[in-house]
Amino acid sequence: MIVVNRLDDVISVSAGNQEFSTMHTEERFNELMKIAEKSEKVESMEDLEVLLKEVESICANSENEKIQSFHPDLAKDSKSENYFLRINKSTISSVPIPTALVRRIEESIDKGIDVSPLMKCWMRFLRNPKAKDKNFAKKFFNYIDMKYSNPKIKKEKLDAGFSEELADKMALVYQVKITNEGLINCYKVSSEVDWRYESNEDNDTAVRKPLYGKTFDPLTGEISGDERDDMKAEDRTFYPAIMGMNGGDAFWCEGDMINKEGHIIKVGHVHRLESWNMVNCNDDS
Repeated sequence: MIVVNRLDDVISVSAGNQEFSTMHTEERFNELMKIAEKSEKVESMEDLEVLLKEVESICANSENEKIQSFHPDLAKDSKSENYFLRINKSTISSVPIPTALVRRIEESIDKGIDVSPLMKCWMRFLRNPKAKDKNFAKKFFNYIDMKYSNPKIKKEKLDAGFSEELADKMALVYQVKITNEGLINCYKVSSEVDWRYESNEDNDTAVRKPLYGKTFDPLTGEISGDERDDMKAEDRTFYPAIMGMNGGDAFWCEGDMINKEGHIIKVGHVHRLESWNMVNCNDDS
């Protein structure tokens, strides 16, 4: 005999020691109930096995529907249980999608979050010559899947009366953002060039002076304004915070405002090293 139960959005089906579950839809529930009614009239184990296969098929298909509800471009191998990206109607990628990425896609679907950025990110990753290396793929996704507790959000939750543990959990966010086009949005720490050099009175020595002007409170002498307050980030100049202006390899900064090799960073410009020989390509380093 087959028994069908529903709890919230989940349908559970049991028959002896076999258990199945699936996400609820009215159509699926009615279909399983009809099978349950048929099971009350079976006269042999062979007939019951036929009905159980129908139940198993319905539940298996619904699992696939769940992860494909946003993107039908996911294919599941029933033998290995791995998911693969469907490139087009006739081609499926040979590289299995990391389990952690499948989990994130499932969680996003459950929360009603668009998974297109994740799918595009994985598609871009497949263009990497090392994409077939399972360990490399795992490292890549573990990197973009890292989370941290955002201090600002945590403080807001603590101020609202939540416990430390719950506030920490509610403040968890991804460290690495993924753009709508599947690009990884990371940050490098930089310092700002806030000085300029001018010649001294004798014109034989460079003297360092503030690059930006400030306004001061006439009574207290405190800074009341900065010339940068109304400046766009694109108009300001930065340099690597750790290496400084002279440390590490020089790199090219190319764009409308500057086109030279050095240690200068400009927002909106392309920054690149001269060659791959200057890049540490050891994945274990």
